Amino acid sequence: MVAIAVCYNGDLTSGEKLLRPIRAFGPPFADHISPMAYRQVQTLLDAAAIRGRRYYIKSSMMRLITTAQSTS
Repeated sequence: MVAIAVCYNGDLTSGEKLLRPIRAFGPPFADHISPMAYRQVQTLLDAAAIRGRRYYIKSSMMRLITTAQSTS
């Protein structure tokens, strides 16, 4: 299983257009992508982090997601 977290800061219509390839990639286990306030985005993972522990979260940018091509 892979989790993809996205954040787009801009026009809602443009954001939906940019997210279309992610939504078309395959059926999701869960889809919680929706408009929300920036401050809400910053607290999405807070419930999973136990207070007092020193968590390190790293992310990266992906510009393109493609499906595997068969060579046979």
